[in-house]
Amino acid sequence: MKYTKEQIAIALQMLGATGFPRKVIEILGYPSNPMLYHWRKKYPELYNSPQVKHWKQASSEFKLEIIQRCFIDGENVKSVSEEIGYTPSSIYGWYRRYRKKGIFPSMKKSDKHTVTPNAANAENIDDLKAQMLEMQMEIDILKETINV
Repeated sequence: MKYTKEQIAIALQMLGATGFPRKVIEILGYPSNPMLYHWRKKYPELYNSPQVKHWKQASSEFKLEIIQRCFIDGENVKSVSEEIGYTPSSIYGWYRRYRKKGIFPSMKKSDKHTVTPNAANAENIDDLKAQMLEMQMEIDILKETINV
């Protein structure tokens, strides 16, 4: 599908304003993520978002949103990192910490806020714990059988 220069400009201006391609696609109904990034490279004069490095600690919600964009929605980590102003290694570090602990502890001592996995994951964890207990019981029974 061919897009007019005006449609491209509107999409890129909205991307610069919101900072999130998914929001642009939800609002406008076009284009796809790859097309939006292609336009951003092809028409840099229409995309006027400053590339600012953030030296502040990112919030837990922000980190979770970026992890979802990169590792669930499948967006390119490098392009997302350029867009948000953090390094790709920061994003991978957030992802490793989330996979290991399931939460993002705040760096501030006064802020005790953490983001926990959603309810579906909590149910899955409970199922896994129950399964682990059953397997441990089977192992104990087998050990006793071997001893007899």
